[in-house]
Amino acid sequence: MRRLEWKNGTFDEIDLVYEKVAGNADLERQMEILEIQALKEARKHCVLLQDRSGHILSPRAFDELPQSAKESIIEVFSKWGIQSVEQDIISKTIKIVFSVHIQKILACAMFRILNNLEKFDGALNLIDPSWTLELHVPLGGKKGLVQWEMFIMQLYPWLSVSETSTNQVAEIIENEEIDPDQITRIEHNETLLDKVDSMITAENITGSDIVALLDTLNELDTYYQSPQYKRDFKDDENNLLPENLKRGVLSEDGIYNALTRGYDLISDHIEGLLSKPYWIVDILPEKVPSERGERYAEVEKFYLEKDRHFKLLDKFAEMVIKFSCYHDVYNRYVDKNTWTKNADPDTVCDIMAKTMEKGTLQFFVPDTETLIVINNDDTYLTVYNADERSINLIKALAQSVGLFVWQNADVNE
Repeated sequence: MRRLEWKNGTFDEIDLVYEKVAGNADLERQMEILEIQALKEARKHCVLLQDRSGHILSPRAFDELPQSAKESIIEVFSKWGIQSVEQDIISKTIKIVFSVHIQKILACAMFRILNNLEKFDGALNLIDPSWTLELHVPLGGKKGLVQWEMFIMQLYPWLSVSETSTNQVAEIIENEEIDPDQITRIEHNETLLDKVDSMITAENITGSDIVALLDTLNELDTYYQSPQYKRDFKDDENNLLPENLKRGVLSEDGIYNALTRGYDLISDHIEGLLSKPYWIVDILPEKVPSERGERYAEVEKFYLEKDRHFKLLDKFAEMVIKFSCYHDVYNRYVDKNTWTKNADPDTVCDIMAKTMEKGTLQFFVPDTETLIVINNDDTYLTVYNADERSINLIKALAQSVGLFVWQNADVNE
């Protein structure tokens, strides 16, 4: 779908360029990207222009303009981007000198270049089949040129392209809105969305499946919360993305539902581990008899006093930190969806200390399907579904910090 029709005759040969790209999917997509980028450049920099009443043209006002007016603005900027176009029959050279503005309006300028080249096509190359397009570029102005040089050489095989620097310096683009990585970013996250959809419909989920799902969800969620997602979503709403670009990830309901279903699946899996046999990492070597409950409550209160509680949580943190030398460990607070993989030691200490305020903290060990849980008002860790090697390691780590590990045989039978 063409976004620029050029009905006002601004570029009188440009339709021939569209004819050249027709039927070639790669060239059609490049042309579409060029249109989108030119529209973005015109929208971003339209504040440099005034309307007929002398008012500065805002991006919002640009959005409300008819298509022909937007095309006229692109044509104005295309002139600003190019100082001169000359051809030399003797040296078989077409020389284009870019202005210092080129980085701001590169796509706009490319339309003027294509229109000029179309005028030369069928004329200059009849004189000689090999010509050079010399691009004279201000210092710092070459970013993004290569893809359009390749595009030109595909359209006009009789041309080779060379670059040379002028003694001018290109203007620096501040708060850049044009994003050359946008398409790649959307395609990558679309792949992540498809991966999540596939995972959440799979049967017999294993620990390794949970790891893959966790990592994929975390990456997708990071994109969903990012300014880049908001920009991509807005550009999709404004019809500024290639028509054939798969972009279910930009459906807000689509990505939200996938994230929710994925995190729910993980939560259900974790919930299932809570019914597995468990061990206790405690300040005491075995379970206190029920008749000693009143005294135990006094001792527990003693250890939950702030300073002592911090020291106890530090011991738990030290165990988790050491345990992560042998296994990948993911952590989260139970009221959060996002899991963090192998948090650095300082962070482990910090989040462990914050359980005093934030409630329950979980550590998940995917390769053994082990779950470690600490509640804000407990003086012990609970370790669910630990295999023999893991529990032996936990016993050794507990002993190194002055704690005990015991199992309630009655509950675990």
